[in-house]
Amino acid sequence: PASATATLTDMVVDGASLMVSGSGTLLVNGGLLHQSDNCVFGNGGSVSLSGVTIQSCSQNAVLLTQSAISIEDVTLGAGNEKGLHLRGGSGTVTNLDAFAHDGEKAAVHLEMVDEGITLEGLNITSGSGAAALEVEWSDNAIVSNSDIHGSPGISLTQSTGTLAGLDFHGTGSGVALEIIGVRADRTTVTDCTISNYDTAVI
Repeated sequence: PASATATLTDMVVDGASLMVSGSGTLLVNGGLLHQSDNCVFGNGGSVSLSGVTIQSCSQNAVLLTQSAISIEDVTLGAGNEKGLHLRGGSGTVTNLDAFAHDGEKAAVHLEMVDEGITLEGLNITSGSGAAALEVEWSDNAIVSNSDIHGSPGISLTQSTGTLAGLDFHGTGSGVALEIIGVRADRTTVTDCTISNYDTAVI
């Protein structure tokens, strides 16, 4: 919707995108979204996803630009090239399960995001060619109390972050936290555990 509210509860959406723009509102509670290019696509508007499984999306499971978001207890299954891609916007992502992510790109990608979006309770796995969490051109990405699997675990490019209570789970090689480019502000890492990597921070 561009100016109305659409609510979907426990629905299966196969081969079609859910789209929101302008001042529209999309509410999805439970159900399954799969087999589309971008299973959820937003440019502006408000998006609330709760308890839904999203899989087999050939480009992005969720692609949102400057949207107000609330994403809670969502599962990103296998078959998504990229999981959650947020460009700007504001809101929260809580208890996102992308452990089964097997695409080439990141399970979660933040781009031009500041403190307006917080991530907590993630369980995410790196893509075959990308970090589990990629952060680009963002100020103080806030990530807490999460499990990060694979290498790179988190990649910060021209970005800063506040990372707290994270457990990085490696497979015997690679890097947990990768920082590319220098910003004036600091990246703060507290109360994190890094296991089974060649390199903790690079």
